[in-house]
Amino acid sequence: MAKLSLRAVQKLTCKKRDAWWTVALVDPVATRMLIVMARFDFITPNRVTWAALFIGLGSAGFFLKGDTQSLVIGAALYHLSFILDCIDGKLARLKGNGTVFGGWLDYVFDRIRVLFCALALMGGQYLRTEDERFLLAALAVVFLDMLRYVDALQIYKMRMSMRAKIEKVTQEQREAELAAQASR
Repeated sequence: MAKLSLRAVQKLTCKKRDAWWTVALVDPVATRMLIVMARFDFITPNRVTWAALFIGLGSAGFFLKGDTQSLVIGAALYHLSFILDCIDGKLARLKGNGTVFGGWLDYVFDRIRVLFCALALMGGQYLRTEDERFLLAALAVVFLDMLRYVDALQIYKMRMSMRAKIEKVTQEQREAELAAQASR
């Protein structure tokens, strides 16, 4: 892969709209890591997705311990897993080798990572304090995360459907214009 500048990689890989956390604390690190990772052919988007899952599950192990040091290490690992989760999509966009399977894998592994980390984080605190509110908080986090993605999927389906309809109408108009020009 040809050497690209940081600005070029940002332009090619960053989403036009994203959460403030991603824009401020993830993209600057992810883009720089991407520049290095993209040089190696053996680093694929799916392998980065797998790495994000395993590091995220490692963070869940630290969350479950529940002590302060483990929580800090778990948080750092979780953040790293989130950075890798962003890199997989950026790498696919940069190299043009994204697949439907890769998108599905990313989606499923994101849900698994959030589920395990939320349960481990709140479960670890429950085990330390025996306060049932931590279990309710875990359920709330998991429910809200699932709800967010269900809504996002519905919105995405609607947008894709509308886009397909617009493209069909546009194509029909072009064909009609070409037919009218040909008959003159």
